Amino acid sequence: LLTPEVQRLREVRLINTTTPHLAALSDTRRYTHTVGVLALALRVAPRLTGRFSREEIDGLLIAAVLHDVGTPPFAHLFEYLLKADSGWTHEGMLKNIVAGSYRPEGRYHQLYFGNELALHKVLKSRPAETEIALGYVEGRGPLASLIAGSLDLDNIDNVYRMCSLLGFRPDLGDALRLVDGIGVG
Repeated sequence: LLTPEVQRLREVRLINTTTPHLAALSDTRRYTHTVGVLALALRVAPRLTGRFSREEIDGLLIAAVLHDVGTPPFAHLFEYLLKADSGWTHEGMLKNIVAGSYRPEGRYHQLYFGNELALHKVLKSRPAETEIALGYVEGRGPLASLIAGSLDLDNIDNVYRMCSLLGFRPDLGDALRLVDGIGVG
């Protein structure tokens, strides 16, 4: 969570642009969302013990942290344009970031000047779990549906976070019961 690659999510909005009508939503960043997805994954993890390997469960927790790391400025709105133009995806960028090859010089000079890439160094000691996590983010693997599914931890956090910020006062207990009821492979 403390690497520059994850910390840069503090500067990437959860929604694509600023809007005067939804000011609270406009100010929400992907970092707090990432922490929320991780909290939901930590809630699910104990249920998975015995059915899945330690590496698969740890891969899920890593995927929860990494799932938005490759997101560009202006989020998915900009990604759609990049994908149409060149096939670029945030999942593909995530692979480059984890490999430490985001930029040829290995620095985030535009967003975090002077902060070298660190995520690949942190994950170097967990190669199997990292590879599993990258698969989950891309929708591959036994626990991928929890990160990249139709109804996943990412979407649950987004919906309840946005409802809260819009003043709907959702029952967070409902979100937790939803997470508790998600079936896994």
